[in-house]
Amino acid sequence: MTTVGAQNAGVERIAAAFAGSGKRAALMPYLMGGFPDLPGSLRIGEAYADGGADLVELGVPFSDPLADGPVIHAAATRALAAGANMHEILEAARRITGPSASGSENGKPSSMMSAPPSTAAFASSGVSGSAIR
Repeated sequence: MTTVGAQNAGVERIAAAFAGSGKRAALMPYLMGGFPDLPGSLRIGEAYADGGADLVELGVPFSDPLADGPVIHAAATRALAAGANMHEILEAARRITGPSASGSENGKPSSMMSAPPSTAAFASSGVSGSAIR
């Protein structure tokens, strides 16, 4: 599938999550990728899916306390200390079954991969969208 095709599929999965939720809004819990470690974040993601999440916002750890606030910063710091990296986070997105994953990051992690490879990597991992702060 091309990057454009994968992006369109991602948009369709997000739209389906909102349309299929039968509610005014879809349930989209946040998960810091790699927190407390990669196996733990996968278990949390699966629990979200089992609990009825329509989408999962999967955070990419990067230390920016001003942008993230103390709780997300602490989770990112712990994930980074456990060895989390962009490739592991993308693997987590690929392995979380059920709800569609949506990536969330500040601009730094994806700027470490250039924009097109980052977009292609997100799309090939099954990530449906990306919110870059």
